[in-house]
Amino acid sequence: MEQLVVFIEFLSIVINTLWLIFVLSKFFKGFRDSVLVIIPIFYIFFTLPLILDHTIGPPSYYKYPGFLVASKDYTTRIIYSIYIVYIPFILYKYGTVRKSVNNVNYDINANSIKFILYIFLFLPILLILFSPNPLIYLNYAAVTKGLLNLEEREFHYYVSLFSMMSILAYIILIFIKRGRIFSYSIILLPFIIIDIWVYGKRFIVATFIVLLVFVLWKKGILKGFRIIIIGIMSSVLIFLYSSIYQDTVRDYESYSFEEKYTHFRIDYGRDAVTKLTIFSELNPDKIKILNFRGESFLFDLTFFVPRDIWPEKPYPYAQYVTSAVFFSEPKLWGWGFTTSIFEEMIANFSWFGMILAPFSIALICRISDSFNNGLISIFGILIATLLMVLHLAPYITIFMLWVFTIIIFKFKRNKVKKSQSCFHIKNTDGVAKLE
Repeated sequence: MEQLVVFIEFLSIVINTLWLIFVLSKFFKGFRDSVLVIIPIFYIFFTLPLILDHTIGPPSYYKYPGFLVASKDYTTRIIYSIYIVYIPFILYKYGTVRKSVNNVNYDINANSIKFILYIFLFLPILLILFSPNPLIYLNYAAVTKGLLNLEEREFHYYVSLFSMMSILAYIILIFIKRGRIFSYSIILLPFIIIDIWVYGKRFIVATFIVLLVFVLWKKGILKGFRIIIIGIMSSVLIFLYSSIYQDTVRDYESYSFEEKYTHFRIDYGRDAVTKLTIFSELNPDKIKILNFRGESFLFDLTFFVPRDIWPEKPYPYAQYVTSAVFFSEPKLWGWGFTTSIFEEMIANFSWFGMILAPFSIALICRISDSFNNGLISIFGILIATLLMVLHLAPYITIFMLWVFTIIIFKFKRNKVKKSQSCFHIKNTDGVAKLE
């Protein structure tokens, strides 16, 4: 049985690597579909862990019993391998639009939007000044180090949210900037440094680098082999930053290689949480993640309701997964394992979730590219990436902003089409009368 599982995992690695090569060939040809960014990110978080399993070896999950049990189950490993082969096919098949998206459309009223973007860029600084304890933010990663009390942690939610919004504002400003952008980007860079400092997690650094590379690619600045070189350099930069972060913020210097490797795999892989969810579907008597189907999505729909008013309000999905890892009843841990939409859909909709999850990501990419508008694409790539590496709760406001932006642009496009249609009818009537 072990040999069969290894063969299927190896076959999964080969097929997904071929997908990666195919996507890179599209880069060289100048295609700019959003899904071409999503598939390599998916490869890093879901296929690369399989490669590491068969090169360095599987992680030691002895401190995480749920991960340990799931990672050793043959059926779970087979289903996972088949699932991650199916996902890139769906992403590419249904995530690309029929028409070309090679050209960047600057259909953005820069004069009216720049002022709002500058406000978002500056807003985290303003929030820090009005926070319960502004001096606490002199410490890097204060929230991760556990330096904030309950009141400060509650306020920090808004600081972290608008730090991410500030990053997005910077990216959009770079995108709509005409001409040379180097000096302009350097002038605005201090705001990003502040965002990274107060947010205090590695995720914001990775998000910023990915979005910046995406914008440079979308604007046509990065082409051909240049995008590959910059992509490799960016990956190395993220990895180095993560290593320094682990040693300074989490004091990993005293950890053994085995412990560092296990934490690295949990941080930068989504295979463990996905296998855990698959195992729970196969063995509901051993591991149960949610109390009922749709429970974590119910939290997303009612995130604005205070828990004081609704004590039985569901938890964010990461809290259910963290509880399942330790064979515990669902509860708020104050921290949680990182998850993705690919296993959250399974937990909420059983095996049907395997179909819903990749189609959801593909739909986001397809909708974003259908407008052939850079601003929509930036939002789309951000939302799709976040869904693949995090549960929805931390960035639900950004997701709602994306939906709102889609509605606005859809309304604007329909209005233009209606005007053009009326103009065509009037011209037709005029020709008829002349005849």
